[in-house]
Amino acid sequence: MKAFIASKSTVVLTCMNVKSVKDFAFFLSGCTKLEYADTSRFEGGAVTSANSMFKNCKNLKNIKLQKFNIGSVRDMNSMFMGLESLTFIDLSGFDTSNSEYMTSMFEGSTQLTSIDISKFKTNKVTYFDNMFKDCYSLISIIYQE
Repeated sequence: MKAFIASKSTVVLTCMNVKSVKDFAFFLSGCTKLEYADTSRFEGGAVTSANSMFKNCKNLKNIKLQKFNIGSVRDMNSMFMGLESLTFIDLSGFDTSNSEYMTSMFEGSTQLTSIDISKFKTNKVTYFDNMFKDCYSLISIIYQE
């Protein structure tokens, strides 16, 4: 399936039943032609790892994630690393209450100017290293304590 997705510029994955999937690590990683991804209806209640899920999708300009259920995800390391074309990402719907690892989560997303992480719960996170490293264009982080 990854080879099929890697050849596309738009991926809408709203009909996939992923309720029992535990690992999304590297799921779309390296899909360099991908410009739009819609995973907003993923019911990923069993997922514990989203490590590098979108890593190095260099042309990705728009990700729809509003209803992506990630409440059990512990590992978000490098999840959005190297998204060189993305300028804004809305993660306000992310349930991060069980997340422990966010190292390099946005590292190298050089065009990212604004991010909404207003509902992030980070009380269990132990690793934030390089979370925004090389995000040279980042001027707005929406966050609530």
